[in-house]
Amino acid sequence: MFGKAFCIIGLGRVGSVFARELKRAGFIIRGMIDLENRKTENILATLGIDSISTDITVIPECDIIVIAVGDNELPGFVRNLRDASRFKENTLVVHTSGNTGVDILKPLERDTISIGAIHPIMAFPGDSTIEKSFKNAWFGIRGDSRAIRLLSELVNGFGGYWIRVPESCRFPYHIAMVLCSNFVIALELSALELMKSCGLPESDSVRLLRNMTRDALMNLDTDDPLDALTGPLVRKDSITIRSHIEFLESNHPELLDLYRIMSRRIIDILRRKSTHSGDTWDLGDIL
Repeated sequence: MFGKAFCIIGLGRVGSVFARELKRAGFIIRGMIDLENRKTENILATLGIDSISTDITVIPECDIIVIAVGDNELPGFVRNLRDASRFKENTLVVHTSGNTGVDILKPLERDTISIGAIHPIMAFPGDSTIEKSFKNAWFGIRGDSRAIRLLSELVNGFGGYWIRVPESCRFPYHIAMVLCSNFVIALELSALELMKSCGLPESDSVRLLRNMTRDALMNLDTDDPLDALTGPLVRKDSITIRSHIEFLESNHPELLDLYRIMSRRIIDILRRKSTHSGDTWDLGDIL
């Protein structure tokens, strides 16, 4: 894999990190293309590259092309590449989406051109100053046998880990990523709203909620993730749960459905566990 030359199309949140991490890992970057020419100065300074092209009709000769653009933009980029670009033999063309199928790249596939996908399983907030690293990161990879071989070698070069995701699994896979990342942030912000609504200092509330979240996630390191659940539902504390419902009904009705949905989900999980312990969860009409 070392010695392979890369071209990156799209230098937004994901593409700019790909460019930097490829450079760090010792791979060759033969070209970078970005129609919006975003963050040019920072990227050029970091990578020591002279220029970034805005012309997608001219692709530098390379071994692997990484298309790091949004799902909505992918079809247009693929059409432009199909109509204007010629790739050398044995080129691998991949996109970085976790949700879009590899088939979207079919118009680029030839006898000697392979297609695939490499999805960094990370959160890329738009205005974050946190520098992302692919070392120890996980990637979801898809494609034919050659694509999987090359992409797994690439991830190994980053010092990361990979999982092969069948095309039939891409929707549940990506939904799972949303549940454990975006939804967690939404829950955190909802909790912060509650803290602020009763006059608690925002700065202290942010810190203690982050600490609580970290502590809860650390509980997932147990042998059985079901053992990580705590709180009034686990204790069958119907008085506490009823008081929560009544408070939300009167003061924060916008959070009531969220509380009920999450509580019902926890009860479903606890019932699954109780089939082994003989325990039951019946909270009547509270939820």
